[in-house]
Amino acid sequence: MKLIKLTYNEILKQIKKKGFIISICILILFSVGFPFLYKTFAYNDVNYPLYDEIDKDYYKNQIIKNPSTSEEKLFNELLNEKVSIMDSAINKKEQSTSFKDMLYSEYINTSLNIIVLDKLINDQQINTTNVDEWFLLTTANYNSYTKDELIKEKKNLEKDKTELKNIIDKNDYTWYLKKQIQIMPSDSDNDKKIISLLKELISLNITDENDFRAQEASKIIEYYNQKEDIIKEQEYNKQNNNISYDNYVKITKEKNREIDNNILKSYYAIRNNYKYSNNAKNTLNEIITNNVTLISIIIVVLAGGIVANEFQKGTIRLLVIRPSKRWKILLSKFLAVLSLIIMFGLITYILSFITCGITFGFKELFISDLSVIGTQVIETSYITNTILSLFIQLIPIIFIALVAFFLSTITNSTALSVGLSIFVLMGSNLAIMILLILKLPFVDLTFLPYLNFNQFVPINKMDLLSNYTIYQIYYTLAKALLVLGIWSIILYTISNIVFTKKDIKN
Repeated sequence: MKLIKLTYNEILKQIKKKGFIISICILILFSVGFPFLYKTFAYNDVNYPLYDEIDKDYYKNQIIKNPSTSEEKLFNELLNEKVSIMDSAINKKEQSTSFKDMLYSEYINTSLNIIVLDKLINDQQINTTNVDEWFLLTTANYNSYTKDELIKEKKNLEKDKTELKNIIDKNDYTWYLKKQIQIMPSDSDNDKKIISLLKELISLNITDENDFRAQEASKIIEYYNQKEDIIKEQEYNKQNNNISYDNYVKITKEKNREIDNNILKSYYAIRNNYKYSNNAKNTLNEIITNNVTLISIIIVVLAGGIVANEFQKGTIRLLVIRPSKRWKILLSKFLAVLSLIIMFGLITYILSFITCGITFGFKELFISDLSVIGTQVIETSYITNTILSLFIQLIPIIFIALVAFFLSTITNSTALSVGLSIFVLMGSNLAIMILLILKLPFVDLTFLPYLNFNQFVPINKMDLLSNYTIYQIYYTLAKALLVLGIWSIILYTISNIVFTKKDIKN
């Protein structure tokens, strides 16, 4: 009971300080302000027009004034046709996408080919080499055609042009999917899987490229391209890699497994018409990560002064003359820091959740997440997942607070404790790289690689796999918790010994 009372009193003491009030105000400002900023700037899609007035004017300026030869007249006719199509696209405010780029390119080429064919059918002499060079066409192939073949080709192209015009008017994304199937190679298993995916999109009648299912399909294609085959050890060793072969195999298997899980989730979303990802969720995820970084800096300042300030102000004498053992006094201070970390985390989460709900709509935040167990995709609570993610990311903050607490206890200097702790927090990545360059062993047994648990959050799992490669260290959440746990016991034990044995001078 006495320990609880000491902790409670310490929390009250910290809450009354100006630094705490300023910290809370900063966290509230960020938690409330970020969702509005994200909606205003981050999710204003940058749309690039397919054509603009500059593009159109460029081609218009190429038109020859007072053409004197049939070749110049043809050049102008082709240019005018292209400008006319571009003008139509500008009026429709068509955006540059893979679908629209391919569609309009084919439509322009078909239209220009029809004009050239018409001239050839009417026995007009055309330098097809110049035409092809000017407009990136392949009309030179028509030189070997008979008149009947030219007429037949023109009819076919006119039919194609009508079809393409209908596709433009209806914005029919299905055409693009079919085109992709035609040009896709089918050599590898991944190629065959992608073709199967495109056929599935067609069967689901996904006719709009902005349909979220089309976007999920794009993710799947990207995931397939990210997968790696594990090479044999002999071949791997020839590449002079710094990562051991065993770790390379673990990393690659883990990466492929995570990619397979992402593919399963995207397929689930497509087949069940289930939009599990949205701007509200993405914003809250980003804000949680940003707030965790902010909390870590604030806590370092608070923990770095919680013991040192008592010595600097002389109030330590008032503490030790109380009928409480020193180890209880020290533990109560650390428990107070721990309580403040949880308090900051919950306050920022609740405020961010409410503000994201107001900004984007609460309905989006209550849509379930997708998780993979084995090969089964299940719907899970997004709120539960984000709270779990928050507490996972707070674990390194508890450790860095303990580092600041340790330095505060042994140095009795707030400035030194805070400065060194922030240096450790901000310079950990650089320190790891230096240790690896020096080829020092057991880097993974230091606490340096484990000062950021953001990579252990499910949505950021690919970051962890990326770090495996960068830092050449294979580690898991269980190993990170074990290493930080051991270091925490060591640092706190030293702090306790120093504090209980230290002479309190007047």
